[in-house]
Amino acid sequence: MEKTVTLEALAQLTQSLRATSISHLVLKGRAWSIHLTTTPSIVHLPAVEEPPRFTPLCSPAPGRVLLRHPLLAENFVAPGRLLKQHDLLVIVKMGALYLPVRSPVSGRLISFHVNEGDAVEFGQEIAKIQSDDSSCSGL
Repeated sequence: MEKTVTLEALAQLTQSLRATSISHLVLKGRAWSIHLTTTPSIVHLPAVEEPPRFTPLCSPAPGRVLLRHPLLAENFVAPGRLLKQHDLLVIVKMGALYLPVRSPVSGRLISFHVNEGDAVEFGQEIAKIQSDDSSCSGL
C-alpha cells in the first residue's frame, strides 16, 4: 500500500521534528519501516552558588558574657577572624564559675550578638560563624 505525502505535510512534519531531539527520520516502503534517530540533548544548567552556611554560637548556661579574660585588655577573637574548631571565643560567667565557649566549627566569625558583660540565658545566640565547607561534613 503506497501513501503519498504532500510537500506541505512534509514541511509541517519537518517543522515539528525540529522542536524535538529527533535528528534523522528514515521512511521505507513495502511492508513499511520507520526509523528515528535521536541525539541526546545536554542541558547546561547555570552554576548555582551554595549559600554560605552559618552556625550560631549559643550560651551553654545563663550568666554574663566575657569577651576577654578579666585580666587582659584584648578580646579572645574579633569579628572577621578565621577560626579553627575548638577556638575559645567567649566566657560565660555564672556566679563564681567561668564556662569557656568554644567554636563548634572551623570558619569565620561574622558577628557577636552581645556585648561585654551582657546577661544571657541558656541557649541564647552569642555569635554567628560562617562555616567552612570542609567543616560542614562533620555537622
